[in-house]
Amino acid sequence: MRTQKLIFLLACLFPLNLFAQVLLTEIFPNPLGSDSQKEFVEILNSGTNSINLIGWKISDNSSTDDLVDAGEGLILLPNQFAIILENDYDLATGEYNGIIPDSALIIKVDDSTIGNGLLNSSETITILDNSGNAIDFFTYLTTTEGYTTERVGTSNTWLQSLIQGGTPGFTNSVSPKDKDLALTKISIPESSTQKIEVLFQIKNLGNVIADSFTVEFFVDSLKISEQNFFNLTDSLNATFSKPNSQNGSFFISLKLFWQNDQNPANDTLSIVANVPFNEKMILFSEIFPAPQTGKAEWLEIINNSSQTLNLNNWEIQDAAGGKIPLSGTLESGKFLTFAQNTNFFTDFPNSACAIVPTSWASLNNTSEILVLKDFSGKIIDSLSYETTWEISTGISHERLSLDASTNDANNWKPSLDLLGGTPCFTNSFNGLTFPHTKNAILINEFLPVPTDSNAEWIEFYNNFNEKIDLKGWTLENASGTKVHLSGVLEVGEFLTFSQKNIPNLTCAIVPTTWVTLTNTSGTIILKDFLGFVIDSLTYTSNWKILSGISQERLSYTVATSDSSNWLSSASVENGTPCSANSFLLTDFNFPAKTLVINEVMYSPFTDFSEYAEIFNNSQTKIQLNAWELVKAKPTTKIRFPVYELLPQDFVVFAKDTTFFELFPEAKNKTMILPNFFSLSTADTLRILTPKLEEIDFLAYDSDFGGNTGISIEKINPALENKSENWRSSVRFEGGTPTQKNSVFLEIQTKTEFDVFVLPNPFSPNGDGKEDQTLISWKTNEPNLLVDIKIFDVKGRKIKNLANSENLGGTSNLLWGGKTDKGEKARIGVYVILFEAKTSGGDKILRKKLTVVLAEN
Repeated sequence: MRTQKLIFLLACLFPLNLFAQVLLTEIFPNPLGSDSQKEFVEILNSGTNSINLIGWKISDNSSTDDLVDAGEGLILLPNQFAIILENDYDLATGEYNGIIPDSALIIKVDDSTIGNGLLNSSETITILDNSGNAIDFFTYLTTTEGYTTERVGTSNTWLQSLIQGGTPGFTNSVSPKDKDLALTKISIPESSTQKIEVLFQIKNLGNVIADSFTVEFFVDSLKISEQNFFNLTDSLNATFSKPNSQNGSFFISLKLFWQNDQNPANDTLSIVANVPFNEKMILFSEIFPAPQTGKAEWLEIINNSSQTLNLNNWEIQDAAGGKIPLSGTLESGKFLTFAQNTNFFTDFPNSACAIVPTSWASLNNTSEILVLKDFSGKIIDSLSYETTWEISTGISHERLSLDASTNDANNWKPSLDLLGGTPCFTNSFNGLTFPHTKNAILINEFLPVPTDSNAEWIEFYNNFNEKIDLKGWTLENASGTKVHLSGVLEVGEFLTFSQKNIPNLTCAIVPTTWVTLTNTSGTIILKDFLGFVIDSLTYTSNWKILSGISQERLSYTVATSDSSNWLSSASVENGTPCSANSFLLTDFNFPAKTLVINEVMYSPFTDFSEYAEIFNNSQTKIQLNAWELVKAKPTTKIRFPVYELLPQDFVVFAKDTTFFELFPEAKNKTMILPNFFSLSTADTLRILTPKLEEIDFLAYDSDFGGNTGISIEKINPALENKSENWRSSVRFEGGTPTQKNSVFLEIQTKTEFDVFVLPNPFSPNGDGKEDQTLISWKTNEPNLLVDIKIFDVKGRKIKNLANSENLGGTSNLLWGGKTDKGEKARIGVYVILFEAKTSGGDKILRKKLTVVLAEN
């Protein structure tokens, strides 16, 4: 800002003879390029009294203009220059900003040209006082473009200026001085991006040699350096430079110092250096183009650079040319939000970084182009969104990655935040895992047909190598209904989502909406927060889903929609939500004859119940739920309810309680099943494990014995189901349900067997001490096909140490504490399951042991 000259105003008019002090001293009719706002006339008060220029005029050959106040008044001080400019000249950005010295008075004419516009050829310029008297005039001839015509001192001699652009406000260049050095040119090369470089010129306008002088270099008023020069007779060009890591506008000034310089007014030059910003230093990070009625649009940017950036004179421009002016500073890694109006703060009251700019360019809801420009007009970032982005009303669109392209539609998604956006805060997708990997999370169990006291639910398993935040994930059915998921799923863990809160399912998360699972067939689709399908399941009526019993996945490697990979839960609770499936928690690889059909009543007395007796031929107890008994004529099956069958014990299945009228002693070991099928004289019975594998098979007829009211009994449970091994019951009541068969014969089949583990615990830390544990076994059987599996405490198999290997009756194997994947197992307790078939294949030797993997 030029300093306002203050002076008292004279109360009376100046005498006319004082006005003769005012002289025309310089005229600029032919500037370089366009003349608009560049032409000027200079006058000088050569007297000792101040002159009030109110009412004064200036004229050319065609018209006369009034002199008007340009903001500094109209009092011309003694020995002061006044520069007369066009009325529309911009004092802040005009051609002579920083050139006209503060000592000069700037005034303007009352319209957009001086006179009728100064001719480049011959014209007469006249200065008139407030009475219309001509005080001074001069007629110039053809002029050279870019050079003024200057008066030599106060004489009537006029010459072309020695300096391009003239000397507005200074002693004319054609008026020689003995000691006069001038800074005449200053420029900034356009290529200066990593440093600030200034080119300048010095001229000796005086009559003597400039023996020794100095030029100082300032950036934003801070002195950076100086240079010394010697013995200048005419002119020289020189350079200052400064390494620079910042971007933006910098005020550059040069100051010349020479002892006793008679014209210090030309010893200073300044210029603004614009160091443009690099692309992507600031990025669009979030947009909110479709607010609800009465709400405010907004957009957010982020400083993607390592420095604090000044955003003054930056702007965001839309496709229609609308502009949003930016301002303020933005620190590295920080956000800045620009809102359409103050309604924004009602919906996002904690957005401290938000500002409302002076103007706004309306953002189109469906498609738009936004361009972010720095102060120099350089494009730093641009965003083009289209209808395919499916921008939702009341929800912002958030950028996912700063590294991916701004215009990549896959790099933008609707905000997951409950407020509908995250202005001034990290986007809602920050920190979320980007698996984009099929089967990273698996559908692991579901209950589509709940009982009245239960609810539908779905369980997931994290099959990925890191924990996954389910924020923004969705579960969809075939009709497109969505469930919005939440929660964190750790590696190898389970997470269940339920239709509603139910007392026996406290571990489940209940989302705000639910996809209805159809009872017989349906589709379940799991998508991550980016909309990628991670897993999907289609089940059909062929799956024969049971009421109140979940469907469990058997393997994580078999395709999800493969019906052979799913079975009805074998858990006693009819499902395993939030934990490993029953087929992982329990070993269902039972050898043949583990359970055997031991007695059958196929022709009872009239009005009495048929029954079938099952015998546990193993040395371990067995949970019968999910086992099945199947008959062939016609094909019918029953699923066993929850029942724990002890080793070498019996259980009987009958249709109704008439059974107890004949066999009251069997009450504690009998299960009444109203859906128990009818047995014919000749039929086939099969026992299936929960994995639907056949354990025992009996095809009987009249050759096996039996008659009205008399059952058929097996001689010994260990024998094959041939007719010679079955007899009619000889007990008076007609059968021996839950008791040793009346036709039982002892068979000597004793096998000696032992398995042990040493050392226990062991510590595979590589110190050479107890780094492995030895699994040893011995039996009197000469040959064994051995299976050895190792499970963690959650029932997950981590190691196959032996798989049906012929290892003999006495042998051993080492385990060094590593999984099948070659990874070191975690510290903890592990279960070793040892199974072996004897050489005849008719015996299974099984034993479970625990071993501790210790730290040291």
